[in-house]
Amino acid sequence: MTDQSTNFPFWSGSQAEQERLQYAIQAAQVGTWNLDINQQQLWWDERCRELFGYEGQNVVSYSQMLMLVDEEDRPRIEKAIESTLNLSSTGHYDVQFRVSGASLIDPPRWLHAQGRAYVDIMGSAYRLSGVVRDITAQVRTRQQLEISKARFRSLVVNSPTATVFFVGRDIVIDTVNAPMLQIWGKDESVMGQPLQQVMPQLAGQPFVELLQRVYDTGESYHNDKAVGQIMVDGQWQESWFNFSCNPVYAQDGTIFGLINTANDVTAQVVALRESEQRYRLLSEELEIRVAQRTRELAEANEDLKRTNDNLQQFAYVASHDLQEPLRKIQQFGALLKTEYANQSEQENNYIDRMQLAAGRMSNLIRDLLIYSRISTREQVVMSIPLDSVLAQTLVDLELVISESQAVIDAEPLPVVMGDALQLGQLFQNLINNALKFSRVDNAGNPAIPHITIRTQRTAYSQLPPALRPARQAEAYHRIDISDNGVGFDEKYLDRIFQVFQRLHRKNEFVGTGIGLAICQRVVNYHGGLITASSQLGQGATFSVYLPA
Repeated sequence: MTDQSTNFPFWSGSQAEQERLQYAIQAAQVGTWNLDINQQQLWWDERCRELFGYEGQNVVSYSQMLMLVDEEDRPRIEKAIESTLNLSSTGHYDVQFRVSGASLIDPPRWLHAQGRAYVDIMGSAYRLSGVVRDITAQVRTRQQLEISKARFRSLVVNSPTATVFFVGRDIVIDTVNAPMLQIWGKDESVMGQPLQQVMPQLAGQPFVELLQRVYDTGESYHNDKAVGQIMVDGQWQESWFNFSCNPVYAQDGTIFGLINTANDVTAQVVALRESEQRYRLLSEELEIRVAQRTRELAEANEDLKRTNDNLQQFAYVASHDLQEPLRKIQQFGALLKTEYANQSEQENNYIDRMQLAAGRMSNLIRDLLIYSRISTREQVVMSIPLDSVLAQTLVDLELVISESQAVIDAEPLPVVMGDALQLGQLFQNLINNALKFSRVDNAGNPAIPHITIRTQRTAYSQLPPALRPARQAEAYHRIDISDNGVGFDEKYLDRIFQVFQRLHRKNEFVGTGIGLAICQRVVNYHGGLITASSQLGQGATFSVYLPA
């Protein structure tokens, strides 16, 4: 044999060609070898010896080389050589095997040897030549990949959610669990086959392309209402799924598979669509009803407007035509008393009673007109300082207050939104009531009326539980008007705000029985409420709540 350090005995080219070949082999980090079949001797270059972990000569016996191979892999090498030398074979040699590491603690190294057989003119092989390279990294990567696959297979099989593990860009079904097979309408025979082959009906859908895009880009995909056509029991079936697909990475960072999960949400989607359909029908029906109700309300408003107009006209006529006869009765009664001043006492008493009845009738008509106009007249709403309203009321009642020597103690009052005229009627009626229903002692001497007016801010939640205002607001101004008068039994609380309801005889206290009804109507019209508390002989307190 020639010097193996500079040329190759199996290469018949020129020296320059051999050098170029040597450089290419060195760059590829592969070793070269040449096995003499007849002599059972192996020639190998320096790189080949390094890969086998051999530090001896560059020519060794075949048996020496075989001893360097892992004991379990030796039969595989012998079988590969035997197959290569077989006259019916292609004459190509290809085998993977392990060799010992540099030390006892080093893991074995995996090598991949490839070559071909050379035959003589008789057709007998006399030499095997080839190359060997280190594939340890690839084998370990493959082993780790198999471990990862095994782990994912376990996760897939044990998952309660329909799950499938695909490998490769061809979307080959590696592992699929029973829930996913049930969705597909398939059995375990689909494993190891490409998805498109198992389910050809997906060809017209973007499902496979979507999976391939996840494999190529590494970008996960999720759709909570993915729709798909699935062939189940020979029939197409449209279904909806909460669908997700995530890439599976190897240790080197490359993608080797996909995990696909699917929750069948068809029942929920169908139920939702049915609910939406019912909602649309109800909405259409509601729109029809609202339109009809709007027309009815518009007609009712027109009727109410006409009624209010008629009431206003009637009120004008009543205030003029009804009051005029009463004024004449009073005037003629006064003339009779003057003309016949020397009449008997009984006759004068008849005339007094006639005039008194006419006066009461006149007051009653006036109060009824006030009561009716509260809700029929156009309300002028503006910012009203209640201090100004109270001051004007005290001016109007100045004579009555002076005659009774009443004491009125009032706190500063708030500003509210409302109608000044109506609020004036409210204060006038409440203060007039307090003056009118004053106490007298056993000797018949009247007590001096003492009226206090207090105010405080009250939250909606602190309103009297049994009462609710006409308009809800976050807070209200509570105004308490208290007196030291005769009071009343609280069992009649619901009656005192009704029209023509009286708790005393006419000869005890004058009045029409409409004043408190007017107060309640004014307060309701302003979005508030009114109530009272009292004990017989202990005075009364009227509480007015107006929106703040």
